[in-house]
Amino acid sequence: MSVEAGTTQEASIEAKETGGIAALGINGGMFFAQLLNFIVVLLIFWKWVYRPIVTMLDRRTETIEKSLKQAKEIDERLLKLDTERTTVLAQAQQEAVELLSRTHAEAESQHQATMAKAKEEVRRLITEGKAQLIKEKEFMIKETRDEIAALAIEVAKKVVQENIDKTRSQVLAKETIETMLDV
Repeated sequence: MSVEAGTTQEASIEAKETGGIAALGINGGMFFAQLLNFIVVLLIFWKWVYRPIVTMLDRRTETIEKSLKQAKEIDERLLKLDTERTTVLAQAQQEAVELLSRTHAEAESQHQATMAKAKEEVRRLITEGKAQLIKEKEFMIKETRDEIAALAIEVAKKVVQENIDKTRSQVLAKETIETMLDV
C-alpha cells in the first residue's frame, strides 16, 4: 500500500477512536480553546468596542433627530413668517389704499371748501357792487332832482321876469331842460 493510503487509514482509525469531530479534522481540545478565546474576545469587544460605538451612534442619532426637529421648526417658522409677511403686505396695501382714498377725499373737500369760499366772496362782491350802484344811482337821482329844481327855479325866474304868456313859458322850460340834459 502506499503511504497515502496508510495515512488515510490511520486517520480513519483515529477518528473512530476520538469521535465525529476528529473525523472532520478538528481537534476537540483546540476547538474548545479557540471557542473560549472567541468568547473572551467577543466579551472584550462587547464591553470596550461595541458599547462605545453603539453609545456614540445613539448620540449621533439623537443629534440628527434634534437637527431634523430644529430644521422642521425652522421651516414652520419660515412658513409662519412668510404668511405674516403676506398678511402685513396686504394690510399695508389696504392702508395705502385707505390713505390715498382719505387724501383724495380731503383734497376734494378742500377744493369744495375753496370753491364755496370763492363763490361766497363773489356773492359778497356782487352784493357790495349792487349796493354801491344803488347808492350811486340814488346820488345821481338826487343830483338830477337838485338840478331839475334849480332849472325849475331858473325857468320860473325867467317867466316872472319876462312876464310872457303860457306858450312862451313852456318853450323856455323845454329849452332849459334840453340844455341841461346836453351838458
